[in-house]
Amino acid sequence: MTSIIVSLVIPFTFSDEGEYRIRLSGRTSIIKIEHIKNSEGLEKTKGIRIVGAPKIIPDDPSGLHYITKVEISIPLFPDESAGEWVLNERFVSYVCMKYLSRLTEVIRFTTHRYWIRMISVRDIDIFRMETEDETGRKPSLAFRLGFPEGFIFQPIPIYEQTSKKNLIEKILVKGNRLPLSENLLLDSLNYFFQVNFLKR
Repeated sequence: MTSIIVSLVIPFTFSDEGEYRIRLSGRTSIIKIEHIKNSEGLEKTKGIRIVGAPKIIPDDPSGLHYITKVEISIPLFPDESAGEWVLNERFVSYVCMKYLSRLTEVIRFTTHRYWIRMISVRDIDIFRMETEDETGRKPSLAFRLGFPEGFIFQPIPIYEQTSKKNLIEKILVKGNRLPLSENLLLDSLNYFFQVNFLKR
């Protein structure tokens, strides 16, 4: 059976760490929850240095100390295409939201922790999607452009500026012209993600 593995971040905590099996719409998905220390919480926004590993018990609904890293394994039905899922991030975000909302409402109901925040699509930040079958996991393609025959555009590697310091200085000092095609590509990607952000 083929599955889509979605890795995402929620900017607060809403459940205990662990693995959950959740059945919705005829399919059972596996959700793995891990709490990650929020380095941009109190330490940066309030100027408070956190010593040790404090926890807000039993939850951190504001995400001041901890955020949640989630991995969701969604099994596909035989008539579903992994490629269609991978290329439709908005739909995948919605499906992930439904599973996490189900988890949240069950935890609230059984524990009476009424302060737990419900999860919306806006809270979901997907940073990786993979497909998994009997041969193992495979990384998803980052972009599909509308060229004939479904031309696939491979993911662009992103570098730290410090790793390209010598190249940057060389180009700046020599006054080399940058390829127009490269600039157009980067501009188009920038506009694409800006429009997607505004639509959310």
